[in-house]
Amino acid sequence: MDQEQKPRKESRAGRPSKGERHGFLIKLSPETIEHIQLIAEVTDNRPQAEVAEAVTSDALGSDFAELVAAVSAFKPYKGRREQIKFHLPMAQARIVFAIKDETGLTYQNILEYLLGEGVKPYDADEMRRAIAAERAARQQEMLPVAV
Repeated sequence: MDQEQKPRKESRAGRPSKGERHGFLIKLSPETIEHIQLIAEVTDNRPQAEVAEAVTSDALGSDFAELVAAVSAFKPYKGRREQIKFHLPMAQARIVFAIKDETGLTYQNILEYLLGEGVKPYDADEMRRAIAAERAARQQEMLPVAV
């Protein structure tokens, strides 16, 4: 007996839906924003929101008790900040909500910690070198040919 497949939900823009998600608008240090921009450029110019979602998801993969302890000890960045908006799947957003309930901290502080920790494994200097090498290779390809 053939089962009829459910049609895939589409967003208003006509793209396949990623399921129920929760949006966050937070402010980060310029260094963290720069790190996210570098990761985005190295990964074929992915949108910064996708990079923020990915690194936050990686950081949320830790043990809940360890996350609560680390977030509780976190001292937020003081100074000029830049904002970024991104979405998380509801399952991960619920972990952020639970951390908020457990610690009494704001979403801003929790997500600032998670994004800061999430970008740490990515070496900024190595990414800058890779970007510079790629640009040099592209320029080499575009050298004018004598006609």
